[in-house]
Amino acid sequence: MDRQILSKRLKQARLEAGLKQEDLAKCLGVPISAISILESGNRKLDVLELLKVAKLYSKPAEWFYNTHDSSKKRRWHDQNPVVDEAIDLIRQAPTNLQVSVAHAVIGFLKHGNLIKNDQK
Repeated sequence: MDRQILSKRLKQARLEAGLKQEDLAKCLGVPISAISILESGNRKLDVLELLKVAKLYSKPAEWFYNTHDSSKKRRWHDQNPVVDEAIDLIRQAPTNLQVSVAHAVIGFLKHGNLIKNDQK
């Protein structure tokens, strides 16, 4: 992966989370200057740091290096980053919550007349 793309995604996720560089620096245990260098693409991010960043920003680790190029997608939900993130979050939830979410989606789609009841 291109380090410049990763650095842009890191900054985008931080801004979306409404956090400052100092928040990330504290999470990673590095000086704020290291975050500035990281977001400019001049510092590498190791796997353990990436996992901490993903947790802090509430994003799956794949989000940071997945370019969302639809020509390379293999699964139907990979075509849309929002749907892909929703499915990933459902997978991370406890089983009883996964079932509840599934029932809610089914109910919403069927009873809201958004799909025919005979479709699966």
